Amino acid sequence: MLIHQRLPDTPVILVSGSIGEEKAVELLKLGVWDFLLKDNLTRLVPSIERCLREVSDRFARKTAEKELSEQQQLLTVVVEGSTDAIFVKDLQGRYLLVNQAASQLGGKPADQMIGQDDGFIFPPSIASEIMAIDKTIMESVKAQTHEEAITTFSGEHLIFQVTKGPMLDHNGKVSGLFGISHNITERKKHELALIESELRFSTVFHKNPLAIGISNYSSGQFIDVNEAFLQLFGYERDEVIGHTALELNFWLHPEEKIRLFSSLREGAHIKNQELMFRNKLGETGDLLLSAELINIGGEQLRISAIAIACFGIIRS
Repeated sequence: MLIHQRLPDTPVILVSGSIGEEKAVELLKLGVWDFLLKDNLTRLVPSIERCLREVSDRFARKTAEKELSEQQQLLTVVVEGSTDAIFVKDLQGRYLLVNQAASQLGGKPADQMIGQDDGFIFPPSIASEIMAIDKTIMESVKAQTHEEAITTFSGEHLIFQVTKGPMLDHNGKVSGLFGISHNITERKKHELALIESELRFSTVFHKNPLAIGISNYSSGQFIDVNEAFLQLFGYERDEVIGHTALELNFWLHPEEKIRLFSSLREGAHIKNQELMFRNKLGETGDLLLSAELINIGGEQLRISAIAIACFGIIRS
């Protein structure tokens, strides 16, 4: 029927003087929603009402199906476009879904991974550890984020930040597990390098025989000083940190501070500047001071190192 071809969701009710059973079946197959005999129109209103309800139901169903299809398309784009490995497993740890990133991690085509467990992808010891973690998460029925260190069959050592959680069926029972793995191998390398660098700096700084102080350039407040600095000037650490050289009365001639800072601003560093300082006991002496300006995290700091110090016993 032309109407059915052009407007498939438009209800058609055929009213006829007479119609046989075979013809009625044929018309229903062609798209007629209902048929009535002219001498029995009592069913017309109920038929119209039924057709309208069906139209409404069909429209709602198609709208829901369209929205679901669009959401699935968006989800597919997100999952497949993600650089993180995304996967779903069943209760036995077999993969039900893997995206391209997970396939690359496993070193296997996605269609080969489906239906296989981690033993298909990783060495036995690594696979057993991963499956044990998965089992714990499914038993706890609680998502969690943790780090997993793995070694692939190719011998590559990788570290991932993994978020895993249980999948629940319509009855609320655990049916499997989902996971998102973010490769943080490079970040961990940088963190380790930073820790090693900080340890080296700490060793050089705190064990250095030179008196070294680190202060904020704009405020002049000390951020850190080493043990040699404290011994030289006779202060405890908490007496120095957060205070300036002026507050601690280090400067015997404050005008030298202006000269020092002027040279430091111009060249970003000074070397072996001869100055007169005062210690906590009031003893004065000569110093050879070197300093350099550095930027850390957007903050300008001054690192000062005293190469030679000689305090006398003259009290001011």
